[in-house]
Amino acid sequence: MDQLAEDPTPQVSQLPYSDLWAREDLLHFDEDKGFTAAPKLSGAKPGWVYKAGPLGIGYYLDEGMMVGKAWLADSLAAPPAASRLKCITWSPSLPDGVVELCLQDLVPQPIDSLQKHSRRRPRRGGRSRSERRKLAKLKVRAGDGSGDAEDWIRQAALLGIARADSRHREAGLWALDTYNGNAMATAQLYLQDTAADAVCLQESKVLAADVPSAQRMAKGARWSLALEPARLTDEGGGASGGTGVAARSFLGLAEVEDLPDMEELHSRVKVAHLRAVCKGGIFLVSAYLWCSEGLSARNLALLQALAQVILQLHGPWVFAADCNFPPGTLEKSGWISLVKGHLVCTRSATCRAVEDDYFVVDRRLRRAVVGVALVHDTGAKPHFAVRMWLKGKPRRDTSRVMRAPP
Repeated sequence: MDQLAEDPTPQVSQLPYSDLWAREDLLHFDEDKGFTAAPKLSGAKPGWVYKAGPLGIGYYLDEGMMVGKAWLADSLAAPPAASRLKCITWSPSLPDGVVELCLQDLVPQPIDSLQKHSRRRPRRGGRSRSERRKLAKLKVRAGDGSGDAEDWIRQAALLGIARADSRHREAGLWALDTYNGNAMATAQLYLQDTAADAVCLQESKVLAADVPSAQRMAKGARWSLALEPARLTDEGGGASGGTGVAARSFLGLAEVEDLPDMEELHSRVKVAHLRAVCKGGIFLVSAYLWCSEGLSARNLALLQALAQVILQLHGPWVFAADCNFPPGTLEKSGWISLVKGHLVCTRSATCRAVEDDYFVVDRRLRRAVVGVALVHDTGAKPHFAVRMWLKGKPRRDTSRVMRAPP
């Protein structure tokens, strides 16, 4: 633009444009005609297009060059002080709708001034490491409505979930199953197909002499298994009860041995410690109450002994059981309040027409529960497995409340 100010009538060759725009013949072509007849192509001519048009075969003036020639000629005819060209367009920042464009802004930048290609490896997914961490935290907090897992978990609560469904891993959730397979062979088949991280088993019917064999079979399927032996019912070798806790072999699972030895718990309750879900891990309690008795004296005594065990645990716990009566009956008994727990159930029948299988979680884990659903393809009758999802690191969701001193 300094050249325009010094010379009111500059030559076209002085302008910083390509040779295509600087040809003088383009500034003096016949705009009214715009056509030159030619029976055959005699070479390329800048500003003209050789084609068969409405006037015949020949060279037609390029319409794009017409537009360029118009504003270039206007800029040459303008006085030197007029260094800006006005173009009528709409802009929300200008009430009159006029946007001024500087000719220098239309000139391409020199190659030397362009940004050099960076040799830095591009970021994966277009996000930085901190952005990916924030996104992962949002997915983990799916139960609060801020993650991608909320939709399919809500759908699973209505329609059920497949046992091999592993979408919880992408969402950063933990999956816990409770399942009464009526036999250890059925439970072994379920462990081979389920995508859960841990499974509480009831009515395994494994006698004490067969526990090592069952654990070896589970280890071959990459599961760690802790079993409470079943009770021998007759001389023919019949077994009753038996519970267990299974976890993925890469997770730490340890049997809890230093518990009160009470007769009511034999063959009915198994407690194991799982080093997962939160810092320090959680305790998994698998229980199988007496069948077809409801809140009988035997079941009440079992619940009372179980409450003593749970209150002695030095960490958060999850109770998964085949209670053989609905969750409403357990709520009315006051046992859930006694152990300071929180009921988690599907409100759907899990065995024939009754909901016998459900969870009770420690109140400290209440905010970590994302959802619960039936496993519709359990594979054995009459029980359906039930799956519960937990968020990782639930202690981050806890809040401290200021209390007045006594």
